[in-house]
Amino acid sequence: MLAQMNEEIKENATELLDKDLIRQCWTFVNIDGKAQAQKGMKDDLVIARSIFSQVRNQFPYVKSSFHDKMRESYHRKIVKPNQGLAFKGAS
Repeated sequence: MLAQMNEEIKENATELLDKDLIRQCWTFVNIDGKAQAQKGMKDDLVIARSIFSQVRNQFPYVKSSFHDKMRESYHRKIVKPNQGLAFKGAS
């Protein structure tokens, strides 16, 4: 899982845009054969991003006209032009 993410980064097959994720990648090291964050650092975003890579590769996005039609139907009923998103009770 981590090897795949590492390969994607090296091959420029993915972009890392989040500053915190990039920071965690720089402090993610191999200690005694175990990939982990350096002492006192976090690795939660690295692990989450590597899980995302696995999911994305197993279930790639496929554009579906059915989903497009459902989305259009939903937006026609719910969001009116220039209405934006507003919560009930918001002024």
